[in-house]
Amino acid sequence: MIDWTATQTVEAVRAGEVSCAEVIDSTLERCARVHRATGCFVELDAAAALRRAAAVDRLTGEQRRAHPLVGLPYAYKDVFVHGGRAPGVGQPRAHLMYRATEARSLVDTDRAGGIAVGRLSLDPLGYTTTGLNGPLGDTRNPWDTSRISGGSSAGAAVAVAAGAVPVAIGTDTGGSVRIPAALCGVVGLKPTYGRISRRGATPMSYSQDTVGILARTVHDVALMLEVLAGHDPADPGSIAAPVPRFRPPGGPGDPATLDGLRIGVDPEHVSHHAGPEVTTALEAACAVLVGLGARLVEVDLGAFAGYNTAAGVLTGTEVLAVHGADYREHRAEYAEPVRTRLDLALMTPGSAHPDALRLQGRALRDVLSGVLARCDLIATPAAGHTAPEIARMHGNPSAAAEVNLALLNLNRPYSFLGLPSMSVPIGFAGDGLPMAMQLAGRPWSEPTILRAGAAYQGATAWHTRRTPAIA
Repeated sequence: MIDWTATQTVEAVRAGEVSCAEVIDSTLERCARVHRATGCFVELDAAAALRRAAAVDRLTGEQRRAHPLVGLPYAYKDVFVHGGRAPGVGQPRAHLMYRATEARSLVDTDRAGGIAVGRLSLDPLGYTTTGLNGPLGDTRNPWDTSRISGGSSAGAAVAVAAGAVPVAIGTDTGGSVRIPAALCGVVGLKPTYGRISRRGATPMSYSQDTVGILARTVHDVALMLEVLAGHDPADPGSIAAPVPRFRPPGGPGDPATLDGLRIGVDPEHVSHHAGPEVTTALEAACAVLVGLGARLVEVDLGAFAGYNTAAGVLTGTEVLAVHGADYREHRAEYAEPVRTRLDLALMTPGSAHPDALRLQGRALRDVLSGVLARCDLIATPAAGHTAPEIARMHGNPSAAAEVNLALLNLNRPYSFLGLPSMSVPIGFAGDGLPMAMQLAGRPWSEPTILRAGAAYQGATAWHTRRTPAIA
C-alpha cells in the first residue's frame, strides 16, 4: 500500500477493498521504518490512529461515502494543536511555546475521515529552511540520507516522499512547504494567504503565514484542499473567498490540455538563482507545458529581490512579537541559526515593519497590473540547486546561513505577496536528487495552478519514482 496515492487509499477503503485497520497497520509500520532512517517524526500516535481506524471500519457504506477522506492516513507538522496537546515547534522547551485552540485544518481533516498517525519534525521554531535541528535531531533526505531535507516542514516532505504517509499538512511562511517538497521530490502547495484557516497553528509571521499541503500528486493536494479551504471567522487572516472545485478534470493519468494558458518566465531571474542542471530541467518542463498548449511569455521579476528583503523584515519582527519575551529571557536555549536571525531582528529599526507592510500592498498591486497582467502563471525553480550535504553545514554557521538564504530567495517573494504557489518535481540531477518547478499565480488561482501541475504530471513520470528502499 505504500505506492497508493491518497485518492487510491480513500477509494479502496470506501469500496471495502481493504479495511481501514489494514491501511493504518501498514502505515504505522512504514512510518517507523522511515523515521529510523530519516528522523522525520517527532511522535507516532499508534493507539489513537488504530482506534479511529476501528471506528471507520464500523461505518456503513453510505456513511463512508459521506466522508471525502475516509480512512486516509496523514501526518502533520509539529506546529499544530491536536488532541488537546500543545505543539513542540521544534524546540526542547515546548511547554513555553504558544498554545492555541484545536487546529481548524486538522479538525476538518479528521471530520472528513482522515486519520492522524503522528507529528512531524521541523527546524527550530520553523524559522530556518534546512531541516537541521541540533537540539532535537536532523531530518534527512530519503533520496540520500547524507543530504538535507529542506524545511521547515521537513518531516512532512520526507514522510510523503518515502511513502510513510500519502499526504501531510505543513505551514509555509517563506517557503517552508515548497522548499522541502522541492528537495525531496514531492508536490507542495502554499495556497493564497487567507485560503486555509491558521487557527490552532503556532504563528510566526501574522502577515504571511499559510497552512500548506504536501503529497506525491497534484490530484491528492487538490483533494485535501477541497476539505481544508474555507473562511474561518476565528482566524483574523482568513478571507471569505469562494471555494471552487480544486480537483482538475479527469484522473491523475488522464491526458490534459492547457490551450491558451500563458506561462511567464524570466530567464535572467532563473540564471541568477539556479545552477545549470536546474535551469535545463526548468526549460524542459516549460517545453512540456508548451506541448500541452501553453504559451511562454517573457516577464521581468527584477522587483522580487526587494520583495524578498521586505519579507525577511516582516518575518523577523513578527517572530519577535510572538517569541521575543521568551527569547530575551532564555536566549541560550534557542538553536544557533534561530539566535542569529532573531538577534538581527532585534536590531531592526522600529519603522522597518510598517514600511514593509506599506510596500506589501503596493507590490501586490504592481505585480497584478504588471507581470500577472501579461501571464496567467509564473514558472521559476522552487530550489536553485539540489539538496546539499549535511556535513557541509554542521559546525559551519556561515554555510548554513548561505544555504538558508539561497532557498528563501526563490520562494519568499510569493509569501510576501500572498500569492498561491506550488512546487512540482521536474526531474533528477546528476547526483540522483530531485529538482522542482514552482508555479505561482494571482490570488485565488489555485484551480489554474493545480490544473497546470496535474497536466504536467499527466505528461511525465517524475512523480512515480520511488526513494531507495528504507530498511
